[in-house]
Amino acid sequence: MRRWALVYLVAVIILGTSACLDIPTATPAPTVTPSASLQSPTRTARPTPTPNAEPEPQTATVSRAVVNVRDEPGGAVIGSVEAGDVVTVLSCRGDYCEIEPQAEWDVEHAFVFRGCLDGYEGGRGCEAR
Repeated sequence: MRRWALVYLVAVIILGTSACLDIPTATPAPTVTPSASLQSPTRTARPTPTPNAEPEPQTATVSRAVVNVRDEPGGAVIGSVEAGDVVTVLSCRGDYCEIEPQAEWDVEHAFVFRGCLDGYEGGRGCEAR
């Protein structure tokens, strides 16, 4: 009987002290449900450029005091643009860029040396051409 009394006493001591101890208990992790705002964005397909498509016109600022405007690359001078003027660049080939012609030039096509347009220099200086 002493043996049972001893076991009982030990059990009471263990249970009594465990009630005073802060024994952590496992808590389940919170369940997360995906919401529409947390889902990955839908990617849209980029349009495939066509090889012969015309590039979009860009604007450029003239960087030289006075720049000749020609009827063709290296051709006859038909007018001029000045530093600070903003021109619409239609395309560039070689050393020249085609720009939107102004009414006073009375031509279908107008070209300026590309080195004289900010952003189009490509290592070329703005030389008197």
